Amino acid sequence: MNQSNFHGQWKNHSSVSDIDASGFIVTVQGGRIAGDVNPANVSKSAIISANSLIEGRLSCVADGAVIEDSYCKDVVVEEKAQVRDSVLISTRDCRSHKCDAAGLYISKGGNVLVGAASQIERCCLTDTVVAVGSRLKNSTLENCSIGRDNTISLAKISLVHTEPKVRIDGPTEISEAWLGRKTHIHRKGYFEGVFSNDFLILDFDEQTGVLSVREVLDIPHVSEYGTNTINSTNSGRLLTQPDGIMKEFGPQVGLWYDPLLSHEQIRLGPGCWVNPWTKIIGESAQPYSNPAEAVNDRLHTYLMPLCVAGFDGQAVSCLVFPGEGNNGLSHKRRKGAWVFTYCPDAVINMVSRLYDALENDEKYKADIVVKAALQNALCLLKYWAWQLELDLSKPRDKQRSSRSKWFVDYKNLLEAHIQSDIWKVEAGEPVDWIRRDGKWQHEKLDEIRQSFLLPDSRFDIPEDQLLAEPSNETYLNVELKNALAADDLNATRNTNGTIDPDAHIHPSAVIDRSATIGAGVKVNQQTYIGPGVVLEGNTVIGRNSRLFRTILKDTIIGENTTLYRCVIEAAPKQNCIIGNNVELNSCKISSSEIGDRTIGTDAMVNNSRLACDTTLSMFAAIDNVQALKPTIIGGIMRDCKINTTLMSMHSAGCVTGLVAKPVIVQADDRRIEIPAVSMLGGGCQIHGKGISDDAVVMEGSFIGSNTILETGAFIGFGAFVLGQLGSDEGLLPFTISTQQGPKTDEIGAVLTKFSNIVVTHFINWTYQSLPKEQAGDIVHLINGCISQGAMAIRNELCRREKGWAWDAKTDFARYKSLPLYTDEQLAGGLRIYEKCIEQGCWDVVFNGENLSFTNAEGHWAEKGGHIRWQKKTGRL
Repeated sequence: MNQSNFHGQWKNHSSVSDIDASGFIVTVQGGRIAGDVNPANVSKSAIISANSLIEGRLSCVADGAVIEDSYCKDVVVEEKAQVRDSVLISTRDCRSHKCDAAGLYISKGGNVLVGAASQIERCCLTDTVVAVGSRLKNSTLENCSIGRDNTISLAKISLVHTEPKVRIDGPTEISEAWLGRKTHIHRKGYFEGVFSNDFLILDFDEQTGVLSVREVLDIPHVSEYGTNTINSTNSGRLLTQPDGIMKEFGPQVGLWYDPLLSHEQIRLGPGCWVNPWTKIIGESAQPYSNPAEAVNDRLHTYLMPLCVAGFDGQAVSCLVFPGEGNNGLSHKRRKGAWVFTYCPDAVINMVSRLYDALENDEKYKADIVVKAALQNALCLLKYWAWQLELDLSKPRDKQRSSRSKWFVDYKNLLEAHIQSDIWKVEAGEPVDWIRRDGKWQHEKLDEIRQSFLLPDSRFDIPEDQLLAEPSNETYLNVELKNALAADDLNATRNTNGTIDPDAHIHPSAVIDRSATIGAGVKVNQQTYIGPGVVLEGNTVIGRNSRLFRTILKDTIIGENTTLYRCVIEAAPKQNCIIGNNVELNSCKISSSEIGDRTIGTDAMVNNSRLACDTTLSMFAAIDNVQALKPTIIGGIMRDCKINTTLMSMHSAGCVTGLVAKPVIVQADDRRIEIPAVSMLGGGCQIHGKGISDDAVVMEGSFIGSNTILETGAFIGFGAFVLGQLGSDEGLLPFTISTQQGPKTDEIGAVLTKFSNIVVTHFINWTYQSLPKEQAGDIVHLINGCISQGAMAIRNELCRREKGWAWDAKTDFARYKSLPLYTDEQLAGGLRIYEKCIEQGCWDVVFNGENLSFTNAEGHWAEKGGHIRWQKKTGRL
């Protein structure tokens, strides 16, 4: 912009004082406005101060708005809103996400708008609408739409649409989820799913066996979630395949391309509890056009009001009835009416919380929810019994199976609660209950407990015990925090910078007047050094790079790289290296090398080397990590060597001492190294020690959420691990391990029980991640690892037959569980391996364009996302 344009467009604008040498308008308070901003869109009473920068023709700053030390591009800031120490960028790419298969709940992003009287502090927002009166602090939000009067503190949120008055306190992570009104999540963890407000009133017709929804009450969510509760909508199922046959993987598109994986929605009902370190697993991807369809699908993962998930358990899935204590997947792990019977204080507290959250004309709803929940549980129980052809009219001693006895006990207990009428509530308070010794008591509840001779002696469990942390020391206290401390950017608040005469500045570079550039710094052509930038030491800025409020010391920046609110510095006599086409926002990096095309937001990296195409997100805290292949990191990772493509997207676990290795398979007369993709689920903990003999070593495998791997453990390719893996365990390829110790391991069972995961994760993700010239190697991956597993078992059987001692120096010594398995376990695994090779069910061919199955004697039949091998003569 030239001087005449300045006077013509801005001369009467009272908030503007000057135009600097770079052509930017300078506000009275010292902020900068780019020449593409329409002066009519900037209020004369707005305050754009310190080292703020406003860009974009769509930017708008309304009356009384305050923007301080912040970068805003194409952002609308409404009346009296406040934006401090933040980065708000609109890419004009407003995405949406269906939170359920039918699209009844959709989270939608929007062009960045900060609503009137909102407050944004130390946040990174992209395509985010923040409605009137919301308060956001230290949050990373992408393509979200935040309702009015929300309170969101330290939170990593991906694509979330919220209603008014939603509260999310404390460290947390919510990914692609719609949040209903007044949701309150106040502990750290990773959450995904539909946070529903629907309270259903059910009916069951005992003559026809029809379960129906008579009414849907809209009530505040007010559920309680413990630390590190994980909702997994990725079960590894396939999307529906044409003609029900899995034939081909298609062309190689590139890293993380995924055309095959299905996602199963999770519905979290209002007024439920989820115990700490619980994993909730989606089971059904069926679309539901109405609530009745949801409750009629026995596989739909739906936590219903006043239930508690995961108390004394590990994983939860499918329908969880109102008031149920659900600790697993079978009826033996479910306790009907458990909350009503054992946790009356929790129920009463939940009702009180709901009553307070309801508007005055809705408070009557709090008085009926407990009775309605009991009736709903009874309706659901009778419906399931009808579906399973169980006769609940027979007395317990006439029932033959343990399952039918469980149903009868459950029905009788529910009916006892209903008939006793103890759950009468008025104005949110229980009627005829007595408060004694800090607990609510009712004589009729005591009679119910005595008459049913309930074996569990833990009566009157308080709500805080439902949400208590596990006592097991292996659950580390993981601290989630922002990458930058409050004072890390103090040097960027200097409004009058200096340029040392010995600095090398290309004439085409644009330098803001607040920038400080020391001797020895080199700034290349077409570079923009924006407000608040501090460059020191042996620092080089590559062509076409952009910096805003960033501190660099002894750092070499590549071309076309963008840095916002970053602190990057090297140890003495060293350099930090940031590659080409890198985008970093609010990151703190020291003595590290960051590869090309890396994207990072609110991450800490120290003494590490990260490969090209890495993704770093909030809560990533990386220390002494050497990642030689593309890696997604969303949590804590220390003292690791990653030599294969790896995905660790979510918090809040801690990974230490991990060595992730490529798979080496034999192909004809050559050995091939394949960097097969590994996946670490949210909240998993890896307790290795360094990258020597005490490391946890893994090939491409699937480590489930909240899994714990102890130092020295080994996980072979294609293994699926849940629970805990001890130091003396080393898994053969495709082994399922669900708890510590070898007794329950199923060798090779991933190939038969989780064939769909082999397709979606181990083949497709690896195929898409390989360099173009190496794509054909994928055809050797599965069969090569199956052959390795079979050879290892034959070797172990031979050792036992000969009576030889276990030799820890052989090629198969990494499979440390071999000598711990029974003969039956080994024989079962060998049968699976040999059958797969014999049938050729994992034979694939790559023709240079497409990857597909090649065995004409059979095919993989897909049903409900699962696949089963079918040959002309039978099935595997």
